[in-house]
Amino acid sequence: ACIPGGKLPNEDAICLQPELSAHAHIFKGVAVALADGVSSAEAGASASQFACASFVADYYKTPDSWSTEHSVATVLTAINSTLYQRSHQYQQDDRGHLCTFTALVLKSATARWFHIGDSRLYLLRSGKLRQVSTDHTTKLSENRQFLGRALGMDEQVHWQHGAIPLQVGDLFLLCS
Repeated sequence: ACIPGGKLPNEDAICLQPELSAHAHIFKGVAVALADGVSSAEAGASASQFACASFVADYYKTPDSWSTEHSVATVLTAINSTLYQRSHQYQQDDRGHLCTFTALVLKSATARWFHIGDSRLYLLRSGKLRQVSTDHTTKLSENRQFLGRALGMDEQVHWQHGAIPLQVGDLFLLCS
């Protein structure tokens, strides 16, 4: 299920699989994805919806024998390639199929996360909130910065990722 954000116009999307089989829960875990269309890109909203929906659907289609990291890498590479190609189709009016992207996969006793851009992942543990992801931005001046990475921006995508051993009571916040 994909849910758009609350403001209008909105280029955010968040997706998760609402019902998981016992098999998927054990072998794939719970996956959630958040994307935010790049505001200067003409097709940012379309890119974020596509990235989230494709990530959740395609992640669960990867073989059970693949690691979470391999499954996510395969899926993100395919999503990036599609968005990059859409941005470079000259017969299309909407260029710039770009979005930031953050995904979290909770499997067994580990949270694995994958991040591109300036959406954020936070962990609230024992009453302390900490930012897990790093913004992929470059500061130009006091009031100006630019986005250095996004899905669809380049032919090759470079994401930040990590794994966190879960503790009882951990809460994650994905935000754009």
